[in-house]
Amino acid sequence: MENSIALTSPRFKLLGGILLVSGTAIGAGMITLPVTTGPAGFGPSLFGLLLTWVAMTYSALLVLERIASLGGTANLVSMARHALGRGGEAAAWITYLFLLYALMTAYLTGAGSYLGRATGVVFGTNVGSALGMIEVWVILGFVTYSGIRMAEKFNRVTAIVGIIAFTTIIAGLTPFIRYSNLVHCHLNYICVPLPLLVTAFGFHIVIPSLLKYFDRDLRSAKKCLFIGSVIPLGLYVIWQSALLGSLPLKGEGGVLWLLGQEQLLPSLTAVIGKMHWGVSWAMGTFALSAVVTSLIGVTLSLWDFLADGFALHKMKMGKIALTVLVCGPPLFFSKAFPGCFVAALSYAGVFVSLLLGLLPIASCWIERKRFPQNKGYQVVGGKLGLILGAFFFLLVIVMQFAGPTLQGTMLQNN
Repeated sequence: MENSIALTSPRFKLLGGILLVSGTAIGAGMITLPVTTGPAGFGPSLFGLLLTWVAMTYSALLVLERIASLGGTANLVSMARHALGRGGEAAAWITYLFLLYALMTAYLTGAGSYLGRATGVVFGTNVGSALGMIEVWVILGFVTYSGIRMAEKFNRVTAIVGIIAFTTIIAGLTPFIRYSNLVHCHLNYICVPLPLLVTAFGFHIVIPSLLKYFDRDLRSAKKCLFIGSVIPLGLYVIWQSALLGSLPLKGEGGVLWLLGQEQLLPSLTAVIGKMHWGVSWAMGTFALSAVVTSLIGVTLSLWDFLADGFALHKMKMGKIALTVLVCGPPLFFSKAFPGCFVAALSYAGVFVSLLLGLLPIASCWIERKRFPQNKGYQVVGGKLGLILGAFFFLLVIVMQFAGPTLQGTMLQNN
């Protein structure tokens, strides 16, 4: 009984919310993040991480401001409807559903591949990724149907496994860190990885579910968002330091060599595996846990979004319908169109900037002007903060299209 009470205490509830935010942000893409930012140099890459964290945390608090003011089961689409009308609502519907279904399809494919290999190792046979995806789908369907409390507990356990694996990776790489690998600096490439960086802090989609989880307690939600966003930032900084410190910039197995490989993650895993066999195993475990925690966050967000959008009550039949709507399409897309959604995610920076950056900025600008005497929660920064935020996200969209050309030039010059 004492353990049961402890696990439902406010501290554990706050911890669960924090891990939900950080787990949604951290995905398997984190593993290759230093390779993408590395050509600019260690110092510039840290500056890019910090700048992106500030912008994304600011826009997340703007989402919280608007959803809290709208009340009820408001979400990002509700924001768009109230601020931008029916046209904005339709655009938000399309962007939101495309982004989340694309993410779920990519995560399902990735988790299925990892789990399929793990099942094959246990049973001594090659079961393939198809069985792995079915396993993930069954687990995901159960967790989704059971609700946010079960999802939070499952997410907590998975996050702990990921932390253990991440600690193993850092411990294995530390002896190979060299100061000489961290001193180069090329500021002209600092903006190239911005589209990838904004996706690394894309936890906003879980905010409506988070408000419900805390029974609309804004103080707990703000604390959860801030701490939950700092955790990915800290992990990214540690990972940048360990990986960029262990790899040279040029030469076979270096950062630029890896950046030119078609299969970046397997190539990186092979390079690191030569340094320490345990790191290679831990990277697979961490990648799986990162995919699963992100998948849980995306699933909860899509569940609440569809429940609100289709006015489905979360009773038995409504929950069954929601589970099918949430989990069914990604399984279908992953089998029928295995590459299209993953390819579309190469433009995820644009969708994230529009939906999680420019939409909350525009919504808050319009609503603050429309109701200047509103005494509810309002993010600090005023008009200047909104203008600077809009400039940052517009820059990200520009770099999404200009970045590949700049990266190609960089590889040719080196």
